[in-house]
Amino acid sequence: MSRLINILNKVYKQLILFLKTPRLTILLFQVRVIERYLKIDLFFLSPRRLIIFFIEKTLLKNTHSKKMKNYGNYKLDTTRIANNSIIYSGGVGRNIEFDLSVNKRHKCKVRLFDPTKNSIDYIKGIKLRKNIFFYPFALFNKNQKVKLYQDPSNRVKSASINNFFSFKKNSYFWAQAYTLNTLKKKFKDKNIDILKLDIEGVAEDVILDCFKKKIFPMQIVSAFEVPLNYIKFFVFIKRILNLIKILKKNYHLYNLRDRSRGVEMEILAIKYK
Repeated sequence: MSRLINILNKVYKQLILFLKTPRLTILLFQVRVIERYLKIDLFFLSPRRLIIFFIEKTLLKNTHSKKMKNYGNYKLDTTRIANNSIIYSGGVGRNIEFDLSVNKRHKCKVRLFDPTKNSIDYIKGIKLRKNIFFYPFALFNKNQKVKLYQDPSNRVKSASINNFFSFKKNSYFWAQAYTLNTLKKKFKDKNIDILKLDIEGVAEDVILDCFKKKIFPMQIVSAFEVPLNYIKFFVFIKRILNLIKILKKNYHLYNLRDRSRGVEMEILAIKYK
């Protein structure tokens, strides 16, 4: 009887979550269940995801046309990575395969940034390799304390400055944010050779701020999260098209997203020789 009550209680909680956040619940079910286990990409069922797919196909190059290697969950042009390069990696979560892989193959110095408890606890539980350093800071285009909005139901583990998932406005924590220019000076790094950004909605802000400060990494790997709200979505489209236009002045652009397309964009920018 107690087992049945527990099951009914879980079903009830899931139903309440669905009623409160139907679009997020459906998206998570598609990505984490259907697309992960059945290997069926459902991007064509969503106008938002379909538009993103069209942008990827028309404005970005395919990585198959260039020799690249996998570094954890991302790709890089190996020929453009010098030994002892300096990498700034924003957004850790509980996965540093990319950072470990680049560090091991090229003896790069890697600086990891993530202010979330999820990541801080993860890093505490592992031993970082030589030349990999972790800092509980947020990356942004301003040096200030920022609110990071998080999922009160804990289904989404990451947190966002611009709240692209539209979590409750009282569900947040404070963290210190820094610009890359400030951090570069703080650590006395001559260059940022590779920049990886998976920072939940503000990668564009950080990249544009870098360019204003005359910081042009050799390669930039960025994730751009697609808002659920349609008003925010059309603002996102306008901004991402403008960013692509700016990036193309100095970089070749490649689409890295080959799964759950349209949920977020993953772009590799390789600087012109």
